[in-house]
Amino acid sequence: RSAGVSLLLLIAVFGANEAKNFGPIDVKGADQQIYVVGPDWTSDFIEMHGTSGFSLNGGGRVYFAVKPEDGFGDPDMYWQTNLLGSHFAYHLDLSNVGCKCNAAGYFIDMPGPAAGDGGDWYCDANFVNN
Repeated sequence: RSAGVSLLLLIAVFGANEAKNFGPIDVKGADQQIYVVGPDWTSDFIEMHGTSGFSLNGGGRVYFAVKPEDGFGDPDMYWQTNLLGSHFAYHLDLSNVGCKCNAAGYFIDMPGPAAGDGGDWYCDANFVNN
């Protein structure tokens, strides 16, 4: 596994089922194609804007991946990037996020040590899937 972090974007957390590949996304400076993947229930909330971006409306959770997987079985599918001496910039439009809604984008170490209850390999500072 390469040294780096993965980006997790989420709006409201639900239990994961199967993974779905929502399509490629352009990431400037990436040396490989990056894909947007997430639990299949995110299909109700995501809108892809070609390869230039995506919108999550009303819920959902996505990960950036290096493989267009339709399953969480491969722990090495998540995009790892080394940010040492670099920067990562993105635009978030939070104008439609209401009260009591968790809208976040953050970097985490993935894959975790084991697949979690939802099948993904999520791992944060609390070692959720240890």
